[in-house]
Amino acid sequence: MISIIVTTYKESETLPATIRSILHQNIKQEHEILIIGPDKETEEVVKEFSKYPQIKYLKDKGLGKPAALNLAFKKAKGKILILTDGDVFIGKDALKRLIKPFQKDKIGAVSGNPVSLSPKDHMLGYWSHFLTNAAHQ
Repeated sequence: MISIIVTTYKESETLPATIRSILHQNIKQEHEILIIGPDKETEEVVKEFSKYPQIKYLKDKGLGKPAALNLAFKKAKGKILILTDGDVFIGKDALKRLIKPFQKDKIGAVSGNPVSLSPKDHMLGYWSHFLTNAAHQ
């Protein structure tokens, strides 16, 4: 089993696209999608996806991301945990590529490559590209 953990806080504008980007992955293994957030907006978005039994909402106490992740780790059923956020859109086949290295017993962790969607023509957009590229390096 694979557990895809999405931490979020008041990201109701981006969370639906995040969830859809996960649902459109071609994951053959049994999996669950845990959406963790303390706010009513998150809960409402998750309700919109209630026809998908693999999606579960966990209400955290609003004590920050580490507390939300600790809750998710306790509830997750997967042997492999994939962590993401409510404003991240996962590229085509990205999860399949993240899961593949775990076929080898000696692999304990892998990471994806963050890519900023912000335009580079203003200072904050430029910095977002600079920092995501630096993280990848």
